[in-house]
Amino acid sequence: MFAAHSSKPDAMTQTKLVAAREIAEKHEVKTEADIESLEKRLKVLPDLVTSAKNEVADEKLKLKRVSDLIEAYEKTVEGNYIDNLIRAQKEREQTRTADSPNLKKS
Repeated sequence: MFAAHSSKPDAMTQTKLVAAREIAEKHEVKTEADIESLEKRLKVLPDLVTSAKNEVADEKLKLKRVSDLIEAYEKTVEGNYIDNLIRAQKEREQTRTADSPNLKKS
């Protein structure tokens, strides 16, 4: 009814062990300390990835600001500097007037 207990692993287990040994040798994992070191690194990786993503986001924001400054500079240089300043001032005034409808016009 019950299979006799064998101290030798079955064929599937043996195949898995051989594959595991090959991988360990390939990555030069030879001791239990090597395994513990890898496990510690594995635990830290999510924090490192999050930190790197945050840094990338910060750098993208800085790049956007610099790109906006370059674009504004190029627009200013393209045309007449004084005309562009006057146009920008008028746009700001129109925006302020449109944003505050409670101001009485005389």
